[in-house]
Amino acid sequence: MKIHPSSQTIKLLNLRGTFACVLIRKYLAGNKRRGESFLTGSQTRTVAVSLQNPEDMHRALQILEIIDCILQHARESSVKVAPLARVCKTFSGPALDSTWRVLHKPLPLLKLFSGLEMDTVREPYFYVVVYRLTSDILPSEWERFLSYCHRVREITCGEYAMFTQSVVVHSSVWQQLFVRNGGRPLLPHVRIIDWYPQSLLDADILYLTSSTLRQLRVDIEEAPSHALLTDAMARYTNLQMAFGMVLQQVVQMSPFLEVLDTSGVGYSALALPVSVCSRLRVCKTHMCISRDEDSHLDIACLDALAASSQLEELAFDVIVVPATLISCTYAFNALRKLTVQGDIQSLERLLAVLTLPCICLLNLQTGSDPQLKEKAMILQQYHALFSAISAKAAHSLTSLEVSPATDLDVDEYSESEICFSLQDFVAPLFQLKKLEALNLTLRTSLTVSPVDVQIMAKNWPGLKSLCLEPCSRRSSIDSLVPFAKSLPLLRILLLHNFRIGGLHDLEACPASSHELQTIKIFSCGYEAYNPADMAHMIDRLFPNIVVTDSHFGLWRETKRLLAELQAARAREGPLPE
Repeated sequence: MKIHPSSQTIKLLNLRGTFACVLIRKYLAGNKRRGESFLTGSQTRTVAVSLQNPEDMHRALQILEIIDCILQHARESSVKVAPLARVCKTFSGPALDSTWRVLHKPLPLLKLFSGLEMDTVREPYFYVVVYRLTSDILPSEWERFLSYCHRVREITCGEYAMFTQSVVVHSSVWQQLFVRNGGRPLLPHVRIIDWYPQSLLDADILYLTSSTLRQLRVDIEEAPSHALLTDAMARYTNLQMAFGMVLQQVVQMSPFLEVLDTSGVGYSALALPVSVCSRLRVCKTHMCISRDEDSHLDIACLDALAASSQLEELAFDVIVVPATLISCTYAFNALRKLTVQGDIQSLERLLAVLTLPCICLLNLQTGSDPQLKEKAMILQQYHALFSAISAKAAHSLTSLEVSPATDLDVDEYSESEICFSLQDFVAPLFQLKKLEALNLTLRTSLTVSPVDVQIMAKNWPGLKSLCLEPCSRRSSIDSLVPFAKSLPLLRILLLHNFRIGGLHDLEACPASSHELQTIKIFSCGYEAYNPADMAHMIDRLFPNIVVTDSHFGLWRETKRLLAELQAARAREGPLPE
């Protein structure tokens, strides 16, 4: 039965669109029988709806879950939520909460004050727009400001760029508001802050932070500090430590902080806030590559991180570990995911001093591969790294990714004579008996034979995802058949830059019911394989894959042919027994 909203309901909503009415009708139409529950979660309610009575429609609007659904529908439909706050008292609170929950800049709050004015300062390459308070704050303005501040849960603050302008809120603005508020945090319920400091001496975040903060992201890589940092490197180091002390105060004001994500903050400065963060679960740090002094791992930082008993995820970006720096081990008993970028020697030295009993996911990005031309030396360095991984995570690791930190140029390595067989290259990793996902991106050639696949399946019986990407046209795979025969649990197979053999011998290829869901075979040359042969082989070995769109040369044509084969098989139906 088609349900029409009454004119009184539409007048109540006072909306030009009918999205809210449509959403309410959807809920009522599906639950119009008396006693049928339509709310999920721990709290269950039942409502009786008479679609002919406007009062029942009005009572439905008193249910907060329905109001939340309407507001969510408005956001997803790119409809402004703010006008809903003026519809009625029922909508006012939830609509204001939704409007002010996330702020991408603090200006909407500050523009509530009539005394806010801006000055434009011209720099050599851009303009700087500076906002200041030039008159007293009216009582009504202050009351409204406090009302909206209490609704903010996520905010991006600090300096931000807008076209050719750099927009800055002068520190005096936050100071005046902080004093007016009696020294209490201006955002008492904020949970997430993205902070772009104006300089390494910027401490405005201290006026906003409260004890409810759960996630803090700080980026000082683009901080305009050129006037401060040209004197000497010692002064830069002192400024880094001063900024670290500011972060330490922020963490002390936020005892429940769980996520700390920094960009441009050196490891020495990072040690200060981490040392006082008792509930830290996720810590990520990104370094500016042009500042090598920041990337050297500091013992104090490693001590502070190891003392975080609840730390589950850790990411080091551009790390350098000197050979004589660390002489003891550090236990990360709760760590489950570790991401590290650095040269192979630094990665090996770091893993050697870490104890990782619960590690599940390991992502290693090699910042600079060995510049050696001898095959034996390259294999030795990778084997040393893989041995360090196996020694630390043999009984817990389920996912491993080893790749260069930067994209590889295929043509640069297309004629590389350095080539490894898969089993020889990954031999030290065969100790990882629980491995389910392996992703290897290499600057050398790789060959994969049926024996390689069989040995891999024997040592990793639970392998579900395999991604191999050597950066050379010399790489080859004898056949896809061993993957279907030896790896029954495999669900994702990504093969890049390989020559695939055995595609013409379909009669010798047994039909399979393998449950592989995703396969991608990208080649670095159009002569690598015939799309029709590849499509027939994949359809015979892996009939259950999901065909998705692709824009990569031969694989796009292969996907099209594969979709046609699947459609033809679906029309024919299952074969009779």
